[in-house]
Amino acid sequence: MKKLQIIIIIAMPLLLLFSCGNNAEIERLKAQNDSLLGVAQDGDIQVDEYLQAFNEIQENLNVIKEKENIISMQAADGDLAVNMKDQISQDMAAIYDLMAENKQTIKTLKTKLNNSGGKNSKLQKTIELYSSQMAEQDTELATLRTKLEGLNIEIDVLNIEITDLNSDITDLNSDIDTLKKIGEDQEDVINDQDEKLNTAYYVYGTKKELIEHNVISKGGVFKKIGLDNDFDKTYFTKIDIRNTKEIKLNSKKIDLMTSHSTSSYEIVETDGKVSAFKIKNADKFWQTSKFLVIVLK
Repeated sequence: MKKLQIIIIIAMPLLLLFSCGNNAEIERLKAQNDSLLGVAQDGDIQVDEYLQAFNEIQENLNVIKEKENIISMQAADGDLAVNMKDQISQDMAAIYDLMAENKQTIKTLKTKLNNSGGKNSKLQKTIELYSSQMAEQDTELATLRTKLEGLNIEIDVLNIEITDLNSDITDLNSDIDTLKKIGEDQEDVINDQDEKLNTAYYVYGTKKELIEHNVISKGGVFKKIGLDNDFDKTYFTKIDIRNTKEIKLNSKKIDLMTSHSTSSYEIVETDGKVSAFKIKNADKFWQTSKFLVIVLK
């Protein structure tokens, strides 16, 4: 029942036009009406909000067209009294207010549809039809405004320009927000890539400990080399290779289970024991492997 009511509501303007006999307008509104009917019959989406907005846009357009026709008829007389000119000025101001309201509604609908993925072709088509109709209305109003100015009828140009400027500012702010979001997303991607590029892992322990944690095999081979499914990455210490230059140790001897350039590191001995493992050239050291496995002896 609710869907039937919606269909009746959106079909009413078309029925009215058929009674008026305006063929060109009938064809335009028929295409618009077909699109609206398609939206109303789509059971897969929540369309009530869109249909209500479309109905408000159409009501505003009907009022605009009615006022425009009245003003055109009045202006055709040429010689107008002061009070009639004032009334026309007020009616034009009301028309531009309704136009601004419609443009803002269309803009809101476009944003809503884009944010939802913009995949509903029926809604997209209807919004485009109304956008096109608003553009045509702008052209008609510009012609009428020029005619009225020729009759020395003052139009509130400043208010119109401010409305257009506010609309431009809104668009600009929207573009800035979009660019800012894109920039933030790109920065997140760059930061994520930067973190991955500069992340490495190290672990040290006795051979027995490393075998127990599935870091090396019983044969003394680092399990990462063979991509063993039992490889325990959580046992490692995660580091930023730009910051970690030295690992403190306390062992008689050490063996490296991972491959690294011998010129890129130094084993520091104190009192006959290995006290530290120092990385002299991080880029070169971690080039071969982002894992460091040290066996303590």
